[in-house]
Amino acid sequence: MAGSAGAVWLGLAEIEGRTIDERWDSGSGGRRGGRDSRGGWKAIAAGATGAGGTQPAGVVAAALLCVIVLAAVFAGVAAMQDPLKQAIPDSLLPPGGVGQRGVLYLLGTDALGRDVYSRIVFGARVSLTIGVAAVCIGTIGGLVPGLVSGYRSGRTDMILQRIMNAIQSIPTLILALMLVSVLGKSLAITAVAIGVTQIPRANRIIRSSVLSLSREPYIEAARATGASELQIILRHLLPNVVPITIVVFSTSIGAAIVVEATLSFLGLAAPPRPGHNRG
Repeated sequence: MAGSAGAVWLGLAEIEGRTIDERWDSGSGGRRGGRDSRGGWKAIAAGATGAGGTQPAGVVAAALLCVIVLAAVFAGVAAMQDPLKQAIPDSLLPPGGVGQRGVLYLLGTDALGRDVYSRIVFGARVSLTIGVAAVCIGTIGGLVPGLVSGYRSGRTDMILQRIMNAIQSIPTLILALMLVSVLGKSLAITAVAIGVTQIPRANRIIRSSVLSLSREPYIEAARATGASELQIILRHLLPNVVPITIVVFSTSIGAAIVVEATLSFLGLAAPPRPGHNRG
């Protein structure tokens, strides 16, 4: 796993560490030449899947993730029972237990006789929906000010970073509790509340990358050709921070799901339904 992670970060470094000749071709009107970011993408893919098949852990993890996502999307087909249906006579059955009506409970039942397996499958849908939505909000919310803050610097950077400092100074769970208490309970509001807590982390990482990229000669060359700030950000900076943004996105989903589970356990998240907070 350490080798896979190292290859991923090596790919990101390769994307950021291209030479001037690869980044800027003076005879092509400012277009990127050479291999562009493809070499970095290949290294990222190799690190995620295990180059040459010598590290199959990435493939196994990806396959398991695909199974979980498919089960969540097709929960109505994958589930064996209604996750909300109660059967008190069948309560607290062990995994593989058979109810009084001959119903097989793959992972047993809870205190109310509800099928644990079906609740886990439907819970994956809720948890993944909130987790992915929250991280999308947090990543996009950190990406835009991160690009502007890193490129503009000066007073703009100071103001935006003070805002991020204010958000980050409040503990993640406390901030989510405050937002949910004020805005109310629903899937959308829960996702927004958790997403706000993810903004500073994404902003810090993207800003640090843009700060280094904005000093590169190909950015100076773009300015010399008369490119506007918006063009430089969208055409030259944004494509180079996409790989890092993907890493931030993928590593934040688990944390978002944990916060959602905590809020649900406290009764401050979405209305009660099967979820990974209670099985």
